Amino acid sequence: MKVSTKQWTDAIVQASEGKSERQLKTIAGELIRELARRGELGRVRDVIRRLTTTVVAETAYPLQAATRKAIEEAAAAPVKEIVNPDLIGGMRLRMNDRVLDGSIAGQLERLKRTLAE
Repeated sequence: MKVSTKQWTDAIVQASEGKSERQLKTIAGELIRELARRGELGRVRDVIRRLTTTVVAETAYPLQAATRKAIEEAAAAPVKEIVNPDLIGGMRLRMNDRVLDGSIAGQLERLKRTLAE
């Protein structure tokens, strides 16, 4: 059975809760051995990226399920959602230390700065 990167990551997170550093090293070793056994060792990078990537979607209204899924697939990471009506519309995405601002409030702020120049 094919196991997705999300499934691997979710399993690791669940297995790691409340574990000591020594136990975490054992879990990581077991993951690598299992991926090697399946001939999928190249997926370790994707699992690590998914475990260490933080994605925050700030929107004026709650995300639709299809939009959330598309963001999670594109970022290869789970999405934390913040509803902020001050954005008016659109979305502001934060991924680790990068921000992509496609909100109406962000567009108005950029227009304000341009007009002030």
